[in-house]
Amino acid sequence: MLYDIWTETIITAFNIPYTAEKYCHPCYCSVKLSSVKQALYGWDQNALLVVLQLIFYGFSLQYTNMFIKHFKDTTEIISGDRAILRELLNPRKDQVQIEYSLAWALVESGKKTIPHTISYSEVYYILQGAGVMHIDDEHAPVHTQDAIYIPPHAIQWIENTGQEALIFLCIVSPAWHPEAEQILNNDRQYR
Repeated sequence: MLYDIWTETIITAFNIPYTAEKYCHPCYCSVKLSSVKQALYGWDQNALLVVLQLIFYGFSLQYTNMFIKHFKDTTEIISGDRAILRELLNPRKDQVQIEYSLAWALVESGKKTIPHTISYSEVYYILQGAGVMHIDDEHAPVHTQDAIYIPPHAIQWIENTGQEALIFLCIVSPAWHPEAEQILNNDRQYR
């Protein structure tokens, strides 16, 4: 009932073709009629039409066919595991329709990251350098052009055993977010 009142009010107020009503998702439309009247008051017609299009089409974002983020435009940070990191793509921040995030990471010669876990699968792809990858109780040497799969919740860290910077891509699926990562206690002994 409320869904019908909401739809009829909007369609009548803005002369929207009635066929658009079928696209309105009930959970977006279940508001009180008084809220609709308040929303209509003081808004110009063009602004409301944009909002209504978002409602009728399920708040889906429109993406372009091409999205380019230049490396120089990314921010260099020190990640929680102490790698130098630049986030290249993350659907939580960028207008891209992907289910993973992509970051560039660097570990300086003689350094290693802090053991940590991520709730999701991760892949490292080594672009430059050499090191040792640690995943739970396993460890193995890694080099340029190696791809390393890291299962969800695995204790992981990488150490740079080479003479140059160890540079790699990090692909996390689903996309990385801070709550998915846990940095482990530094006092624990690791091999």
